[in-house]
Parts: sequence; structure tokens; C-alpha cells
Amino acid sequence: MDNPTIQEPNLTAPTSTGALTQVVKDKKKKKKKLTPKERALERLEKSCTILTNDSDQFNNLIFSVSYWLKSKEKIVYKLFHNQCLQSLDHEIFLETIKKKAEAEEESKKLKDTDEFQIEPTTENQVEPQEISTLSQVDFKISYDDFKLVTCDLDIPCTNVQLHLICKLLDPNNTGKIDYRLFTCEFLDSLIRRHHMDGIRFIKGTEQTKHLRHLTFKKELSKHFASSAPSYIKLDLKHVTFANEKDFRGHIKEEIVNTKTKIISLIEMLKERLDIASYKISLYQDVSKTKSSYLDESSTLENYGYSGVSYNEAVQSSDKVILFFDYWILRNDDPILNCDFYFNSYKLKK
Repeated sequence: MDNPTIQEPNLTAPTSTGALTQVVKDKKKKKKKLTPKERALERLEKSCTILTNDSDQFNNLIFSVSYWLKSKEKIVYKLFHNQCLQSLDHEIFLETIKKKAEAEEESKKLKDTDEFQIEPTTENQVEPQEISTLSQVDFKISYDDFKLVTCDLDIPCTNVQLHLICKLLDPNNTGKIDYRLFTCEFLDSLIRRHHMDGIRFIKGTEQTKHLRHLTFKKELSKHFASSAPSYIKLDLKHVTFANEKDFRGHIKEEIVNTKTKIISLIEMLKERLDIASYKISLYQDVSKTKSSYLDESSTLENYGYSGVSYNEAVQSSDKVILFFDYWILRNDDPILNCDFYFNSYKLKK
């Protein structure tokens, strides 16, 4: 008799792919939900990258910060040092509390196991003086402390610009800043690394005694090498007191190079007149319209001002008059608004 043939069952793959799709879905990583602080930090980082890529804005930022730091260098470092000591004291205080809590927990555990156990001596505790001597060598402060000190001294920066300065001072992204690196020399070298063409300062001469001009090699080859420097006699008047001839807030008969940027004139106003506000604008006339507004990144030559040699500008009677205005940051001060209150009281009567 023939042996019965055993038929093997047909093994077919399952037609449904529901299980496979479920596995793929499980493998997909879920996006982490960001907290409001993390979202704000992410937006801040994006705006910092945009600012870094814009060479003109980056150049103006570093120049204004270095100009501000030159006049307030001593007090800035003093406040940084005090802030560093305060943060160190706070860290020491938290560390001592933590060590005391750990020692108490260990003693409680030992008491539960053995009633006659002697409390252990805290030999591993480090005294606050030893901690301060060890950590005081770093001279580092946090981003918040750096922003707090510089904002108190009216640094000419927005929140984004100040965060960019912190990132430049912290290349390793440690979250701490060595405040000894915050110098004018560091900022100058930082500009040279950012711009491949390099940079040089023109200062110390009679005609640029109160100004510091930033000029790149390309600009030097285009303007200074091709043509002789031209100067104008400039008057800067406050818009409100433009008709007052003997007003102390005016700057008269200043010899200025036509290659000078508007931001340099604004910095000169801050230095000469001790203006606390950094919101200063220059205009060509008293109307203060958009057409008369002078952009900070432009030069006087861009607006059609042509000059002569330095000696001719000194002897000439022709003047260029520009008008400036500034805004106080806090307009709700009752002392500043006292005239308004008195006048409104008289009108009511």
C-alpha cells in the first residue's frame, strides 16, 4: 500500500498590517512639550542668530557696548565682584543646609537600628570658608546676574542684544560668565573674528577727539584711499529748545568727518550731555517726520552732506544744523508730571 501523503499547511503572511503600524507608532518619538520659559529661550536664541548674521547690526552693537564699557569699566567690575560674592554666599548657605539635612537623616537611621548608637560626627562637612576659597577662584557669574548688573548701569542693549553678549562671553555654553573677559580688548578682538576683513579704530587726533570711527578695509579702500577726507562744521540742537541760542544742551561748531555714522553722533551726545536715556534720534529739521529721520547705520555722506578739508571747515562760517530728541523710559513719574497736575487743577477751578 502506498504511504499516505501528508499535505503541509500553506503558511501565508497575514494580510492585515495593524500590528506593524502599531509598533511603528510606538517607536516614534513624541515631541517634548516645552515650558513657557523654554519657548521664550528658544525665541531668544533664534533672534540672536539673526542678529549675529547681520554684520551691520552686530558691528553697531559691539561698538556701542565697548564705548559704554570704556566709561564705566571700574564700577562694572566692582559690581560684578560683589554679585559673584553674593551668589557664592547663597550657594554656601544651600550646601550647608543640605549637608545638615543629610547628617540628620543618617543619625535617624542609625538610631532606628540601634538605640545606643552614638551620633556620627560630621567629618565630611566642608566649612563655608573653605568652600568660598575654592569657588571664589572662578570669578564666574550667571547670565541673570550679568544682565542685572549691566541693566542697572543702563547698557545700550535690548534683551536680545544682551543675551547675545552673554553667549559671546560663554563660548562653551556652561551658563556661567567669567566677568574678567568682559573688556574692550575682548570686544575688539571679537569683531575681528566676526568680520573677515578686519577692523581698525581711528582715534587720538584733534579732529576725532570725541569720536571713535569704525572703518573696515573695504570701506577704507573705497572712500579714504580714493578721495581726501572731508569735514563739516556741525551744530546739534535739542528740538524743544531749538530757538534758544544760549541753551546748554546744544553742541556748537563741532568739526565732523562726513564718513561719520549717525550712531557715533548719538554716542557723542551721550558723553557730552550725560543723557541717561539710550533712545536718542537725530533729525534734519524740527518737524521730526519719517522723511527727516537719520538712520543710525548711515553716514552723513549718505544724506548728501559734502565737506571740505579740515582747515577750511574750521575757518568756514557755513554750518550744518541737525536736531536731536530723546525719550525718558518712565513717563509715569509723579514728580516729572507735577506741572501737568497743577495746570489741570487750575483748569478745574
